[in-house]
Amino acid sequence: MRKADREAEGTRIDLLAQELEGEGRIEPAIELYRVAAKLGNLGARIQLSALLGDLAMPHASAEAIYWIRRYAPDYPSHAWWNLAMYHRQRGNRRWYLYWLKRSADEGDEDAIAALNDPDRLKQAWWALDGIEPPPSFRLRGV
Repeated sequence: MRKADREAEGTRIDLLAQELEGEGRIEPAIELYRVAAKLGNLGARIQLSALLGDLAMPHASAEAIYWIRRYAPDYPSHAWWNLAMYHRQRGNRRWYLYWLKRSADEGDEDAIAALNDPDRLKQAWWALDGIEPPPSFRLRGV
């Protein structure tokens, strides 16, 4: 299959996956996002990693990381932010701060704000202080 054909097919499948996701049919959407992601569709890679990361299942988490790393060269600040949020959700302070800084270094405004706001950064210490778990939030999709 020619590169242009692969891109067109990836886009077509990505759009179908978006429709399914919009209808609340997450599992079939994930399957289509996988196909589109394997065809190189950036949007599908991003959305697939976000959906899998939000499922909070061990095998889904590993796959989410895989797809984040696959789109990282094309969209590094977004990828590093999602890795930071992934580790934050799991209480891993060291890696949360590491990826947050990498995202800030790439110019991500949310990451820069988090690192420059003492009150907001202090909230990151929940993982060690045991004060309270982080608020639930989702990884960024497209």
